Amino acid sequence: MQLLHNLRQDLVKRRTAVVNQIRGALLERGIAIHKGVDQVRKQLPDILEDAENGLTALCRELIAEQAERLRELDKAIKEQDTRLGRLSQADALSRRMLDVPGVGPITATIVASDIGDGKGYASSRDYAGVWAWFPRGGQKLC
Repeated sequence: MQLLHNLRQDLVKRRTAVVNQIRGALLERGIAIHKGVDQVRKQLPDILEDAENGLTALCRELIAEQAERLRELDKAIKEQDTRLGRLSQADALSRRMLDVPGVGPITATIVASDIGDGKGYASSRDYAGVWAWFPRGGQKLC
């Protein structure tokens, strides 16, 4: 489970890097796109089609290649999400976690892989202390 989560997280980081690279390249040429992968997906086709925006043919070609990388990464992330969905249905603890409102396959499998048989924690409070530091670059969530 943890390997799958690590691989998915790496894909998400790579996608973020590609999105930032596209936004940065366009901004250097006077074209701004709002933050977020959805904004890039939405606005990029129109930008690449607009012959009046001052992008050179080579620049369009290079940005179009990055857009293709973005689509490939989106597809790879979706494949990992499908695997996580299957995994969450196959694991008994993950299935139980899915019954909690707001918990999807990603959270369910993360929790299931962390808890395991639960014998590593004396109480639920011990486990809650672990989650005060969620593995997102060391950011404290609470």
